[in-house]
Amino acid sequence: MKLFEPDVYAEFLNGIILNGKLPSLLGTENIDGNNAYVLELTPSEKNESLQWKSKIWVDGENWMLIRCELYDNEGNPYLEIEIRDVKLNAGIPDSEFKVPDGAQVKVLGSEDFKNETEKMTLEEAKQFIDFEILTPEYLPEGYEFNYSMVSSSKDMPYSTFVHSGFSVFAGQHYEKITLVYTKGDNEIRIIEGVSEKGLPEIQDFENEGEYIQVNNMNGTISPIFGGNMKALTWQDEELEVTIISSLDKAELLNIAESFPEA
Repeated sequence: MKLFEPDVYAEFLNGIILNGKLPSLLGTENIDGNNAYVLELTPSEKNESLQWKSKIWVDGENWMLIRCELYDNEGNPYLEIEIRDVKLNAGIPDSEFKVPDGAQVKVLGSEDFKNETEKMTLEEAKQFIDFEILTPEYLPEGYEFNYSMVSSSKDMPYSTFVHSGFSVFAGQHYEKITLVYTKGDNEIRIIEGVSEKGLPEIQDFENEGEYIQVNNMNGTISPIFGGNMKALTWQDEELEVTIISSLDKAELLNIAESFPEA
């Protein structure tokens, strides 16, 4: 796994670790003889139900992320990531950074780095996806389609966790669409994706998944985000479908079983 290839590391850091959270500096710690800054990342109010609080350690010399802890809604750590034996490419000659004669230099501001996922209609999304998009025939009363979001391994990193998969760590091509259905402040998110290796896109961090059957296809239902929500995932040929919601198991299964076959 080549985590520190530029595109992969950017996706890991922006799309999964930072993910729109608000950082605050807690202090410094010594990690394996190196000074590291310790930052706490808190979900913004608008995304609080879909995220968790986390803490990261950043190397004080090269600014690389060297440790990360994710916490559930009760403040207990349930996922730890530690990056060891980091080697940076220091063999690039200074001449590579010389501005060519005649080139114009633009100083970038924070607005140049905004990377929000575009919200679009289902018809618009179909133009960017190569696979057939499936929609459920059943939804609980009051839920209506709101918008969709599209991402692929060819894109810049997106900032929403629920449609950022860990398949990018393997460097494989993937395409995903997220369908968002809302009822007031409540959401149902349906993530559909394919990858070139056919590997699952949504991982069960909490290892409490229950095996289920969705129309005679194998699947799992797992608590996520500290148990505040559930994720029901199943594989239909090359297509993986995940439903994320705070609804109970029975309703999630009702939605899943109303999907047509891929």
